Amino acid sequence: MARNGNDKHLVSSRGSATSSGHRSNSINVLQSDEDPFEKPQMGKRVGVHRSASRRGTKWIRFMWAALATIVLAVGGILYLAIGEGNLNLSIPGSTAQPTAVEETPAADAVVSPDTSITILNGTSDITLGDETSAFITAGSLGEVTYSGSNTTEDVEISAVFYVNAADEGLARGLAEKLGGLQYYLSADYSEFGSQLIVLLGSDFQVPTQ
Repeated sequence: MARNGNDKHLVSSRGSATSSGHRSNSINVLQSDEDPFEKPQMGKRVGVHRSASRRGTKWIRFMWAALATIVLAVGGILYLAIGEGNLNLSIPGSTAQPTAVEETPAADAVVSPDTSITILNGTSDITLGDETSAFITAGSLGEVTYSGSNTTEDVEISAVFYVNAADEGLARGLAEKLGGLQYYLSADYSEFGSQLIVLLGSDFQVPTQ
């Protein structure tokens, strides 16, 4: 009987011990759920301290994401436009096609013995004007209405001038007969009243018959 009583005592003691141990373990589990970083113990450093989050970080990330979206959208539009051939990009410094300019064809060269001609000698050779007049008359290239000295005697390049645009063919014909001179439209010699004006320079030589 004593043994049985001892056994009961032992069972009760074990039950009590087990119950106490269970409660003790439960308390330890509840205590272990607390974050030691949130509630540090006095006088002790627990782990690494957490740093506070920076302000504006979310806005910076949002702005970068928006910028990347815009860049991708613009790039896609340009790619589609160039691929379809709808976009004409001009690169600075590239060779551009020049615009064609229509040139007025030169009048056909003609000569007429009725063409009124003035001769101006722009050299110091006093015989050059008379020799040129004789050549024109002999070749029936026109009628010399005046022959004299120019206001200056230092003319270097000879030329034939015509006052009216309608006389371009006559000016070209006489210029060719005088050795291939240049011919120009000018109203500066309209005071002479002639259709053509021959200005003789130091480069002029009377053609041979």
